[in-house]
Parts: sequence; structure tokens; C-alpha cells
Amino acid sequence: VPLKPYSSSCVCPQLSSGSVRVGLLVNPRHNSGSQLLNQLVLAALDTLPPNQASHYISTILASDSLSQAISSREKDPQDVVVQGVDLSNLTLVWQQFKSDFTTLNTHQTYSRTVLNLSPGARAVVTNGRVLGPLDAGERFTTDDFSLLERFNMNNYGDKLLAVLKKQGDEDDVVTSDILMQTVALLVSRTQSRSRFEIPFRGEEYR
Repeated sequence: VPLKPYSSSCVCPQLSSGSVRVGLLVNPRHNSGSQLLNQLVLAALDTLPPNQASHYISTILASDSLSQAISSREKDPQDVVVQGVDLSNLTLVWQQFKSDFTTLNTHQTYSRTVLNLSPGARAVVTNGRVLGPLDAGERFTTDDFSLLERFNMNNYGDKLLAVLKKQGDEDDVVTSDILMQTVALLVSRTQSRSRFEIPFRGEEYR
């Protein structure tokens, strides 16, 4: 029974890469002030294919001056030219996000009432488990996501997939949504652990 990606109705737009889907929840520190950059990111995730959205958003966030220019209305989405990214519909969707705060308010409410995050706090949510809030200046890098994926699959992902395949009919397809929801139900109990670094004793151990 193959495992295939399946697009679900989630409160957060999603990017996908390999066997991992990454979504975004916006949790601004203040309701006041410009939310143009947040709204542009949400519009890009809603409009562009995953790879294009990732490329476009990364280009903007990699430049503080460009991010600030968008937040201050000095630049519009079409001013950010990224090779291979079609921006024909992005500006229209961005205008809709700017005039309708429903999506942004939903993200804020979910972050604070369900995830128990204070305004502006950052965290990573994986299969129903909240990792965070992250400390100020703490980064959750691509390597961290790779390790997290490996940890999840080694601990329960592969095992649950095997069980679901065994219990289902030959024609049944185990979607990533089914696997995600099953894992979330089984591992959603609260855990509290701190991140720690492993010191290297010498070059020979690197």
C-alpha cells in the first residue's frame, strides 16, 4: 500500500519536501503595526506551488532590507523577481489578505489558545507535539528538521505505517494525513525536555 501526500484542510498553508510537510502559523508579538510581510508570506503559500513559495519566501527573508521595504510599503510583491516563480496571481491574493484579517486572526487565536504560546513566541509543532517555545535567538535549522524527521520515523512513523498497511485492504491507500492524525493522537501527551549541546573533545571525534 503506497504512502502518498494528501492535501488536507489545515489552518496553515503547507510546503512539502520529501516525506515532510511544513506549515506556518503566524504569531505576531503585537496586533498593531504592519502585518504586510506576514500577509505576503501567507499569500505566497496560498498561491504558489510549494517549491516556488519556498524559493520566493526565502529570498525575501534572507534580506533584512527587502523585508523592511515590504513592511514599509516601499516595495510590492512583484518587485521581488525570483527566477522560475510566477507572480501573476500573488499581488491579487495579497490584496485580499491585506483587507481581510480572518486568516491572520485564526493563526493568532490557535497559537495562543491551543498551543499556549504567548504573543511573539516561536515553536515547532510536529505530529501533535509542541517543541518550544524557542529561546530568543535560538534557531531551528534544516539539520534540526532532518533529525526531527528521523526521530519521528524511527520511533513511530515506520511502525505505524506497517500496522496501517497490514490492517487495511490491498486497495487502501495510507495517506500522509492518516499517518499524521494517527501519530498525533498517540503522542500528544505533554512532555518537557530541554535542548542541550554535545561538546566535542577533540578533532579526532568530529
